[in-house]
Amino acid sequence: MPISLDRRDLAMICGDWGRYAHVGNLVSQSERFYLRKDQAMRIIADMEEQVAATWYDTARRTGVSEQDCEFPILHDALMVFNHWPGMHYFSHQAR
Repeated sequence: MPISLDRRDLAMICGDWGRYAHVGNLVSQSERFYLRKDQAMRIIADMEEQVAATWYDTARRTGVSEQDCEFPILHDALMVFNHWPGMHYFSHQAR
């Protein structure tokens, strides 16, 4: 099944826009968690940085082959941030 680069949906409703995987949706309900929007954005940026820094080593350590880590579907699934308005891009080269 192809991976959509236009729109992604999460497994659960997480904001005003339902399951839509978008930073605006993720922070839309930040006040429910007693967070200002800027605090929620900082958490998202920190998570993005953590994933960017560790995904490759984590995948390899858990048995994913180097070939599979470079497989276009896996790569695309992890690197879609530049395709979503409001999301950031990180490079798999940052491993």
